[in-house]
Formats: sequence, C-alpha cells, structure tokens
Amino acid sequence: MSGTTAATSTTTTSATPTATVAYDSTNPPSGAYIVSKTSLGTNTTVYDTIQKALDALPTSSKVTPTVFIHPGIYEEQLIISKSGSVIMMGYSQSTYDYSSNQVTIQYNHGVDTGANESNSNSATVYATGNYFQVSTFQF
Repeated sequence: MSGTTAATSTTTTSATPTATVAYDSTNPPSGAYIVSKTSLGTNTTVYDTIQKALDALPTSSKVTPTVFIHPGIYEEQLIISKSGSVIMMGYSQSTYDYSSNQVTIQYNHGVDTGANESNSNSATVYATGNYFQVSTFQF
C-alpha cells in the first residue's frame, strides 16, 4: 500500500482597516442646506430660519439632504413632512460633549386640549417621514 500525503495550505487574510474621518461639526458638510442668523459672507444660499431650509429640501425620497445650523437660539416650530430622510446637524465644538452644542431650538406654545387642539400643535419639532436624524442640538 503506497502512502500519499496531501498538503493543505491555509491562508489567513485580514481586512485592511479604513481610516474614518471625524466630522468637523463647526463646518457644514458639502451640499448642506445652511441656516444662520448672521451673514456668512459667502456665495452660498443661507436661510435665516430652520423652517425655510426645511421647506427648500427636495421632495424626492431618493436623496437624503442635510441641514446644517450655525450657532444661535432659534425660536420656531419645525414641521418636517417629507417622504424621505432628513439629517439636521447643529454647530458644536465637540460632538462628544452636549454642553458644547451651540444650537438651541425652542418653541413656547401651549394648547387648549379642551378646545380640540392636539398636543402635537405645541411640539417644538413635528416630524413625519422614513428617517429623521438630529445631532448636536439642544431643544
């Protein structure tokens, strides 16, 4: 009986790590809809309220627009009714420390629930759609 030896080779591969770039939350990402209470001195369209920027978003659900808000206290009710996704980012010195957030959105409106008003009428943010993401904000 003749013996044969089979050689087995095992190759181990490891995934090459990809570098991740930390988001600089003091500058808007490319293509963002920009909101600022003050002039930025740029040739970019800048909205003076968050709602105006939200109203300017494309209606297509195939794109995910980003709204970047510069520092300030914004006294407004936000109504987001878009079939697709929306991302809102606020100016912040650190995405890891909420006390560094420099965007505040507030809306002071009570409702009379005895007069058939809905509690949603007093919401600071009322959002419908598939996906709504907010980062570095204070409400």
